[in-house]
Amino acid sequence: EERRRAEELWRQGRGMMWFQHFRRAGGTSLCQILQNSLPHARFPIGEACQPRGWNMDDALRLHGHNITQLAAALRAVGGNAFAQEYGPVPGAELLRPRPPRWAGLRDWVFVTSLREPWARFWSQMRHELSACLLGAKALALCISGDYGKLVDTVGFWHSPTSHIHSIIGRTEGDARFMPGPEIYSDNYYVRILLNRPGSEEELTDEDLDRAMAVLGDRFSAVVIIEDFAASVLQLACALHLDVDVAVPLLRSRIRPYDAHEGMLADLPQSETDFDDEEVVGLRTAFMRRNRFDYALFAHVRHLARKRVKACSRSRPDIARILQQLPRDLAEAAEVASGE
Repeated sequence: EERRRAEELWRQGRGMMWFQHFRRAGGTSLCQILQNSLPHARFPIGEACQPRGWNMDDALRLHGHNITQLAAALRAVGGNAFAQEYGPVPGAELLRPRPPRWAGLRDWVFVTSLREPWARFWSQMRHELSACLLGAKALALCISGDYGKLVDTVGFWHSPTSHIHSIIGRTEGDARFMPGPEIYSDNYYVRILLNRPGSEEELTDEDLDRAMAVLGDRFSAVVIIEDFAASVLQLACALHLDVDVAVPLLRSRIRPYDAHEGMLADLPQSETDFDDEEVVGLRTAFMRRNRFDYALFAHVRHLARKRVKACSRSRPDIARILQQLPRDLAEAAEVASGE
């Protein structure tokens, strides 16, 4: 199996790592874990695990959509790992016979983190898409992806504390992977995994199956932010996470937007700041529109728990850590008991 081969290469210090950083899904906290707790990981100097010069851009586009060139550029700066935050996973190439320029994918391990879709989107609206929270009508427009009408209504779509490049990437024109923020409320996870950014392109049940296969067959760990402390321990068996270093880090979270909080004080802090009936209806509309992401999230959350449980069976130290983790850290007790 290709995933296990790549994991063995990594454990030998000869592999490469692709960290898919989904926005507002715990990626910055996971970056800290990866940088400090994986013995073979060498992330070049940069921001949030993105190499300097690659930030706010699609790493695949920067290297001609050629994985061999990308790996060579990473090695040239002393690295073997990076974060892709403003571009897709080469999902199709991971699932089918590939041309020579993609042959090097077999040497890569893949890691990511996911968050319950509504919680992820709410966090993003709070910090990057504040116009969406100016009222129920504005929120409805964002959920439906009609940002053009939102601009016509309120004059802007992104937060005054966020530059547009930090939300959709710095590449201009047709080369930009995300032409706008529409992807964030339209099955963001599935579209990134399958390189299908355009909301005008409808997703199907077969696309969901392919996205599940990408994560299940080729990702060595999918860390669930709601189960963060326990979920991270998947990395112990798959990629030799140094648990002595990692466990203290599990008690901390990196919050890159703290400096902006004072400027966002007037925005709704939670759903309770909206009318109950309105927000229930809007949340239901979001869940219906993002049904593929919800199905993917449920599937992978179950998979992550199975992997942690399997790891704890072969590693007594992991079983012990799961039992000792504080209850407020990511439902560790539930995972440890196998419920």
